[in-house]
Amino acid sequence: MASFIIEGGHRLNGSITPQGAKNEVLQEICATLLTSEKVTIENIPDIADVNNLINQLMNMGVSVTRNGVGCFTFQADNVNLDYIDSEEYINGCARLRGSVMFIGPLMGRFGKATMSEPGGDKIGRRRLDTHIIGLQKLGAEFSFDTDKRVYRMSAKKLKGCPMLLDEASVTGTANIIMAAVLAEGKTVIYNAACEPYIQQLCRMLNKMGAKISGIASNLITIEGAQRGADYYPDELLQLPFVEELGWVQSAPVHTDRSGMGMSHRGEQVHLEGIYGDSTAFRMLGFNVVSLNGDVHPSDGTLWLTEGAMKGLGLDYSDRNIVFGTNDSYGICGVIRDYQKGNRTMEDCASSNMIWWNMEYKGEESFPYLRRILLKVSGDEDVAAAELEKFYRERDNGSGINVYPLNRHYRRYFTSEENNLKLITAFTGLVILLSAMAMLAMSTYYTRQQSRNWSVRKVFGCGRGEVFRNMALGFLKVVGASALLAIPLGYIVVDKWLAGYSYRIDNHWWLYLFAVILVASVAIASITWQAVRLMNSNPIKELKQS
Repeated sequence: MASFIIEGGHRLNGSITPQGAKNEVLQEICATLLTSEKVTIENIPDIADVNNLINQLMNMGVSVTRNGVGCFTFQADNVNLDYIDSEEYINGCARLRGSVMFIGPLMGRFGKATMSEPGGDKIGRRRLDTHIIGLQKLGAEFSFDTDKRVYRMSAKKLKGCPMLLDEASVTGTANIIMAAVLAEGKTVIYNAACEPYIQQLCRMLNKMGAKISGIASNLITIEGAQRGADYYPDELLQLPFVEELGWVQSAPVHTDRSGMGMSHRGEQVHLEGIYGDSTAFRMLGFNVVSLNGDVHPSDGTLWLTEGAMKGLGLDYSDRNIVFGTNDSYGICGVIRDYQKGNRTMEDCASSNMIWWNMEYKGEESFPYLRRILLKVSGDEDVAAAELEKFYRERDNGSGINVYPLNRHYRRYFTSEENNLKLITAFTGLVILLSAMAMLAMSTYYTRQQSRNWSVRKVFGCGRGEVFRNMALGFLKVVGASALLAIPLGYIVVDKWLAGYSYRIDNHWWLYLFAVILVASVAIASITWQAVRLMNSNPIKELKQS
């Protein structure tokens, strides 16, 4: 029998890389079925349960690319729905406990799912009630094939609703969330599971465009995705004040980033991008720096920012970019670094941002292009009110927000606007105090010079000479102060403004105006004092001094 001696008192050192959590990654892999776009997941553990689930996805028609150790890219753009009714699929799911989480994304995206009694370990009670009841509340219909021991689910439309789970099931909560993100309306889950696996799943779905709040609590709210038809795009174009209509994933103003981890030239890179069609691209007025005339903007082509070109080590002559081993994308051209929210241009330039062309094709592309960008004529606030009325009349006002893009920009500068009001108030106070200080200085200066000029007046010095020399003497002091303050003020203000994405220029005439203002106050104050001294009795002034 082996024996061990354990001796304490020795300092531990070294490093380890934690393996990804199996229970988390199973949910996230299944969530890739919610979109036809590429989804990259890193730190996937190399274990049998995970590998078998990935193989099952591949059998369903999902494209899976291994980018490196623990890094996979999934693209469910060609899912074979006939396969999920096959014996092979049913038998494969019966051997995988994690296969139960296929039903949420399949129901959400396709309105159809098949589930066998999942396999895996039998530790504790693992009932399916939470999954079934939760999806039924969303509008799914279930049937059970007693011979094959298979559940079949279908729904013409899933509709969000409030629900109370009788059991805070982790996988049950995950399935309901994945179905609800593509359901119509709002879903509120009471007594939801709040384990870290659920939290990470919600964060992943939010990065994919979902609207989930209450993460890490037992009360989770999901704002279901509107469908393209629910936006009435054709009717919008008939409105007299609507000139153009484009589709986007998000506007450049947004600070939330659509991140994509990809392999480029053997290295992992992180890209920030916006999906949008050609009309939205034109409406947003991107500044094209370089154009590749032989690459026509179409689905799957890219516009790269200057920062992306630099970060990826590309040359302006490059016509395509390869991610992974075989995913090649055409480069339409290069656009100037644009700003997202209140981020500086330096931040934007370093974030490897791109514009990903995706022309709107209806329901298929709507989960990714879920915002309409309109160009309107006339007053934008009036147009916004008319659009809100348009959707209210169609009983859709609760699910759609309408706002001018300029107003949305202003949201990111609320604190700056409040600071501006405060600075304006203090500026007025400073000017008032400065004027009072200037008056006090001129009074002090006049008192200091009164004896000298009183003597000169006794010996015949003229009033004009008194005024001229008093004023010039004082203004020399003020001028010397201005020569010191203006360059210092320019440097300080320039550095302060550099921290803002959108800012006024540090114009020279602002400082000229300040000089004129100060000079005017100085001249006014010294003139008053000099006139008083000119008209005073020199004998009396000498006695007082």
